[in-house]
Amino acid sequence: MSRVFLSHTSADKPIVREAAAEFANAGIRVWLDEAEILPGQSLIEKISQALEETSYVAAFISARSKESGWVKKELNVALTREINGRRVGVIPIRLDDSTFPTFLEDKYYADLRNKDKWAKEIGKLLAAVSAKFWNVGKMSYYDATKAAEASDFWRLPDFDEAIRTRTEMLDAKVQAKVLWTSTWKDHEVSYAVGYKKGEKVKCFGIDHFGEGDCVLIPR
Repeated sequence: MSRVFLSHTSADKPIVREAAAEFANAGIRVWLDEAEILPGQSLIEKISQALEETSYVAAFISARSKESGWVKKELNVALTREINGRRVGVIPIRLDDSTFPTFLEDKYYADLRNKDKWAKEIGKLLAAVSAKFWNVGKMSYYDATKAAEASDFWRLPDFDEAIRTRTEMLDAKVQAKVLWTSTWKDHEVSYAVGYKKGEKVKCFGIDHFGEGDCVLIPR
């Protein structure tokens, strides 16, 4: 399973926590300093160890983070390992209108400046770290299909894919009760997949206007 190191300055912590929650909804483990470093532990040692163990570094870039000595050190280490083929990918995330550092200018990035485009950009980010599923949240079947259609990287699973995805979610401890699927039944009801008391059940005839979990998988 991929693990993502969240490189940021403390001034940007609120939006970084929101992004961390989205990673969790996709079953992706993150390294966030406030959750990983205990009082008395060496900050340098913990960060160095984390960078050794992560697959990706999500670099939250803002005017404030560009002035952070810690962020500069983290990115220098990550980029050196990326160049040396150490299997760590650096993914910039734009938080404001400040220019990117020169060494990140040519990189693919997610843009979180506009809340109206949050879902689309988070979807792009999760695809970049090879997430296998994404629990977008509870919504009607119609809204779930719209969410899938609006994404360049994600789609609703068919019925069999939903069963497999539900198992992956359980293994990753990501909560969801009823998954909408792209298997369509008629104008009023749709197929969905759910679990009851730990046992797999196939749920048919779910009302389109009822709430289910919109869980998307890669296109």
